[in-house]
Formats: sequence, structure tokens, C-alpha cells
Amino acid sequence: MNLKKFEEDLSNSKKIFEKLNEAGKTIIKHHLEERNIPFSEIKSRIKDPNSAIEKQRSKKYESPMRDMTDLVAFRVIVFLESDVEKVEEILRSTFEIDENNCIDKRKKSIDQVGYRSLHLVCSLGDDRKSVPEYSTLCNSKFEIQIRTALENAWAEIEHKQNYKGENSLPESLQRRLMIVAGALELVDKEFSNIVKEAAQYTHELANSTESVLEDKISTTSAEALLENLAKEEGKQYKPVKNKFKNTLIGELAAFGINSNKELKGLIETTKAKVLQNDDELTLLGFYRDSMMAKDLERYLRASYNNSFTFLLDEIEFLEGVCEYKNVRSILKKYDADFDEVRWSDIE
Repeated sequence: MNLKKFEEDLSNSKKIFEKLNEAGKTIIKHHLEERNIPFSEIKSRIKDPNSAIEKQRSKKYESPMRDMTDLVAFRVIVFLESDVEKVEEILRSTFEIDENNCIDKRKKSIDQVGYRSLHLVCSLGDDRKSVPEYSTLCNSKFEIQIRTALENAWAEIEHKQNYKGENSLPESLQRRLMIVAGALELVDKEFSNIVKEAAQYTHELANSTESVLEDKISTTSAEALLENLAKEEGKQYKPVKNKFKNTLIGELAAFGINSNKELKGLIETTKAKVLQNDDELTLLGFYRDSMMAKDLERYLRASYNNSFTFLLDEIEFLEGVCEYKNVRSILKKYDADFDEVRWSDIE
């Protein structure tokens, strides 16, 4: 094809590319979020005309506007290798896939390491032609790359340093580069394995498997036991930020709760009271209430450390549900902070 004609076609298609770029990113993001697939980033780009012309010079496509499938391209960056297949499944059900042009660069021979990514060539598909904003875009193809964060970091380093190709560096440095690439691949796989086994661990905790009950408590086990309780009791579980989680483990240990078995026992002996106080279960709120319901003075003496201010809601829970007498006097004895207001007054 005449390069001048191709350059004109690219210029005339600029608005189409911009609309497709916006539509594709919106659709990808919507479907991943709808299926609760965590992702690091969704990137998009329209191929630079000069780059497209250089590619045509090299590839000599018969019809570059049709055959050059990456004039608009997206990159979905996920955290785990196991999420790549989940994203692939969603995208295959979302778009029309050009199987002949898809490339799976994750598949390597036994002596290969390095760049890995899944490339899908897609179009919006005939089903979207009835949607006015998509009607002119449905036949245009675009590429979606799916990578993990580590794969993306490796690809960016290779690109920036121009290390692609087996002859890009002296042999000794090339070998070291390949060793690093192999190590990154193993790390990627191990991250996915750890997440998978952590999910299995929470399942075993929920089913009171003896081997995991003897383990030392962790934020993972504390969350798993509380999430399971929330499901059983029809309560809402609200996750907390990571920075607060280690605070809880320290408080539990000071209170004398060190194993998952002991933590499960604390839940069983106090949940009838605590669930009356908490409609929405949070990690710190539930376990602190549990320790206070079990032994208020022990909690104040060993675990409290003036880490929060008692409000009227807590006083009513301790006196009305837990049946402690003179709670204000007990708090004063341990120099605990107290304020005569309710949560509703300060929220």
C-alpha cells in the first residue's frame, strides 16, 4: 500500500481511534470491577503515526488499516499470575476475539525465559452496533495485553535499556539478565501460590481443622475467623486498613490470646454479648469488645495502652450487656480516656 495513502488514512481515522480508545478502556474497567478482579492499572494508547508508518515499511501489510491490529492498544496490569487467566476469560466474553492474531507470549520452551504477556486482538463486536456511541467503532480492531506487575516491570526495563534480543549484551551479562528473568518468573508464580494457599488456610480455619488451630494467630487468621462469623450471623464485615491490624495482634497477645484455637475460644465465649453491640463487624472493634466482655480489667491492665477513647456507647455495652458495675470508676482506676459523647455525635 502507498505510504502516503496510509498516512492520510491514519489522519482521517484519528477521531475514530480516540473514541475507540475511550470506549475500550471504559468497558474493560467496568467488567473487571463488576467481577471484583483486582488490577494495578489499565493503560491505553493510540499508535503514533510515525511508528505505524515505520511498522508498515517493515511488515508491508496489504491493508494496514485492517491488518495492523495495534493502532489502538490497551494494557491490563494485574497483581498475580493467577489473575491473568481470570482477566482473559472476562475479556473473551466481553469482546469479539480475532483468534488468528492473538499471541500468548507466556508459553516458552524449556530453555527460554524473559518477556511474558498475553496479547488478545479484539473488536467491540456486532452486538454493540445498536449502541449509538459504539456503532461506528465495532469493526475496528484493537489489542489488549495482559501482564502481571512484575512482567510489566521487566518489559519496561527491557524496553528502556534496549536489552531485547539474545545478542543485545555481552554473553556474560546476557546470561545474568536471563537468570534475573527466570527469578522474576518464579517469584510471580510463588506470589500466586501463596495467595491460593492463604485462601485454603482460611477455609481450614472456618472448618476448625486441628493443624491450623494450633498455629500462632495472625491478621489473616483473625480476619478469617471474623469473616466466617459475620457470614454465620448475617452481619456485615468491614475491612480495616493494614496499619491497624498489627495493633490488634499485640493487644490479643498481651491479653493472653496467642493461638488460633484460643482466639476461636474467645469468639465462642463472648459472641453472644458482642453481637448485640456490633451491627457492623470490624477487626479492632469486635476483638476489643470480645476481650472487654471476657475480662474488662485484664484488658485495661494488659492491652489497652490508652489506644482509644471510651464513649457512652461503650459504657452502655459494658454495663448493660456485659453487666459490669461502675464502669466509669474502673476506667478511672486505669487512667483510661473517656468522653461523655456518642459515636453519632462525632461521626
